[in-house]
Amino acid sequence: YESGSNRLLKAMNKKVTVEDHERATMAAKKNGLSIRVQIMFGYPGENKESIEETISFFKEIKIPPRRFNVLTTLPGSELYDECLQEKIISDEDGYLEKVSAQDAGFGSKKVLLNLTEMPDDKFEQLLLYAEKTMEDNYKKIFKKQNKLWVLLMAQDFLLRQFRHARKTIS
Repeated sequence: YESGSNRLLKAMNKKVTVEDHERATMAAKKNGLSIRVQIMFGYPGENKESIEETISFFKEIKIPPRRFNVLTTLPGSELYDECLQEKIISDEDGYLEKVSAQDAGFGSKKVLLNLTEMPDDKFEQLLLYAEKTMEDNYKKIFKKQNKLWVLLMAQDFLLRQFRHARKTIS
């Protein structure tokens, strides 16, 4: 997924749309498949509007991720090459040391490069807001789904007990 914003998906050259993601999600749900979502935060062009689009999209399809992954450009990606070329990454060795450190890289909240037009403090505030909102949405959905899950688990337990008792009697 990576975003709920068509503008950002296009900028990322994903060759999919939010509508494509929605159709795929509905098909997966219909067929009982488990869905895991990765969302990127901080891609060039990211702003409050694109975050609101992402939050709304995941709330609508009822599978909000619980966290965002802060963009970390990595060697081999077009964006990494652009950062080197434009001297956004001026000390490549130093940058790569930070990326390989325990507290940076995939899944990290540490901002190594802010490639948006937001100042760093606004970037971090928007990230906190987005994650809190997504978490709240997740809890609301999980609470509804959890009630159904508990009923299904109870039904499954009773069926297993019944089968076991029937085998014991036979």
